[in-house]
Amino acid sequence: MLKSVFAPAWVRPIRLPLLGKMLILLLPLVVVPLIIVGALSIRRGVEAVGQTAEQDLQRIASTAGARLDQIFTQTQRLQAILARSETLVKVCSAPPDQRKVLLPGVEQWLQSELACDPDLALAYLADEKGVCLVSTSPNMVGRDFSATRDYMRRALGGKDVISDLAMGVTTREPGIYFAGPVRDSASNQVGVIVIKLKGAVIDRVCLDVSREAELGFAMVVDANRIIISHPDPRQLYRSLGTLSAEVLKSIDSKLQYGVERIESAGEDDLASALRQRSRRGCLMIAGTNGLQQVAGYARMTQRPWTVAVVQPRSQFDRPMNDLAATQKWWIAIMGLVAALSAGWITYRLLRPIRSLRAAGRPASRFAAPSAARRLAAPAARCSPAEVPRCR
Repeated sequence: MLKSVFAPAWVRPIRLPLLGKMLILLLPLVVVPLIIVGALSIRRGVEAVGQTAEQDLQRIASTAGARLDQIFTQTQRLQAILARSETLVKVCSAPPDQRKVLLPGVEQWLQSELACDPDLALAYLADEKGVCLVSTSPNMVGRDFSATRDYMRRALGGKDVISDLAMGVTTREPGIYFAGPVRDSASNQVGVIVIKLKGAVIDRVCLDVSREAELGFAMVVDANRIIISHPDPRQLYRSLGTLSAEVLKSIDSKLQYGVERIESAGEDDLASALRQRSRRGCLMIAGTNGLQQVAGYARMTQRPWTVAVVQPRSQFDRPMNDLAATQKWWIAIMGLVAALSAGWITYRLLRPIRSLRAAGRPASRFAAPSAARRLAAPAARCSPAEVPRCR
């Protein structure tokens, strides 16, 4: 290296052009394949990270749905156990004139059962016609719930029922009702037991799951595509998209959701995707604020509800952008190393050629004057007319 730096000036014009030609030949062969392979690697890496991110959103939504299904299953089992208890069977089977003596004890018994689970809002017992006999909540005794509640009518038909989210008639608090028949020893239906799960349970599950999605949130949509759980209270009891007049007519918004009318939340893309009836999925949507969002959703099994986890597109793309930026830096560093290596190899390959040229130049410098003198000597001894012949 020191020899090349302090080499004579007449060596450099020969070395540099040849070195440049070799670099022009070698650099594309080394750098271009590296850039192509790196670009393909970045693309596939970003696609893989994107698929993983989509699966994570779907997994978070599935986790929330599974937790709600588990809570509903446990509550329904509790309702079935209460329906088979001797205390409730006895009071429902007793004649009307004897029930008054038994009802205070039944109310205390129901209160003690509710105390075991703080997620339960109330419990009440109805007769074979759907009229409330005893309840842990005031102002419910004597009401005929078969006239207003679909879950009561289905329970009177002998089915165990899990209702949609509904607003309480007396408490004005949302909840999910679990109802089932009470049968005597002869398997005759003598009443209906109903327990209410607090609607705040759904919000709590969604809040816990939302912490897993950075800058995102979880929401629950019921079978009518009405938002029944959302971190923004202003979005509660709104439809995802615009509902048709027939659907709106079939919904009693005041009784079920406690609102005068159902307005649209403007999430038409998400509403359209949920109509596809796939068990789970992920899609890009435009939010109400105009920003792009990514939504992963999953269906529940106990109710025809859907849990959706929504995250801003910028936050969703951050892992992919970070991966692409990191890989670009590595490709740039490897390209620089490859270019320097190609230059060093080229320099080393041209060293013998430079040595041969450097050795040949002094010989040609001393050989040229000798030849000139040999040609000039005969000419000096001849006359001008004989010079061509002498040569």
